[in-house]
Amino acid sequence: MHEDEDEHLTDSWREAQRATIARYLTDQGCKHGEIAEWPAYHVAPHVGLWAIQSSVNPAHIGWWVVAGDCPTDSVDGVGLPHPRDALRHFGRSWLELSAAMTRGGTLPSVHVGTPENRITLAPLLERRARLLLDGAESDYWDGEDEDT
Repeated sequence: MHEDEDEHLTDSWREAQRATIARYLTDQGCKHGEIAEWPAYHVAPHVGLWAIQSSVNPAHIGWWVVAGDCPTDSVDGVGLPHPRDALRHFGRSWLELSAAMTRGGTLPSVHVGTPENRITLAPLLERRARLLLDGAESDYWDGEDEDT
């Protein structure tokens, strides 16, 4: 693939994810500011982590949203100032959920799939969880201060 084709696919993927996130936030009733133009972290087309501006304090992240070839999920940005923190949050939560799904269950506050397909979806969710956790610990972040 040529570089311009790769860039076009990435741009198309990015715009599609931003639209998915906008619909998700509306459906969830989340009050929010702007959706970042680019994900804070991504492995396109598998997953992207997006910072969502706070509606109360635009200088802060109000939400982190993960989307892609995975469940679209969100978490309040309070206490998760760096993208690595959000990646760890989603990765750990999804590992816990995938373990419950492997047993045919779910978690009280999170539902993925139906009772009939949870066991099938569990390993897929686990792979995405590990991708997020690997991303949090990767050298992608070298030179960045986690406290900013």
